[in-house]
Amino acid sequence: MGRTLPSASIVFYQMKDGFKKFQRALAPRDQRHLEELFVYANRHIAEAQFASSPFSEDIFMIAMLLELHKEVMALEVMIHGRAN
Repeated sequence: MGRTLPSASIVFYQMKDGFKKFQRALAPRDQRHLEELFVYANRHIAEAQFASSPFSEDIFMIAMLLELHKEVMALEVMIHGRAN
């Protein structure tokens, strides 16, 4: 019996490929920002695989938000000298 769900890596690269036209339509600096979001999502492929969810694309979007939130919290600590 074979896999019932594609691997998280396959889902990630399919999702990223699905955004190619959108990425090309963006301004060059926005293209770089979008690419950075994909780097953030790529950091969590192992966790997405562990979740074995049929909604892996959603998990990658949450991973992007998680990494952005961590950056915001680090900036808040830098600005205010504390975390909330």
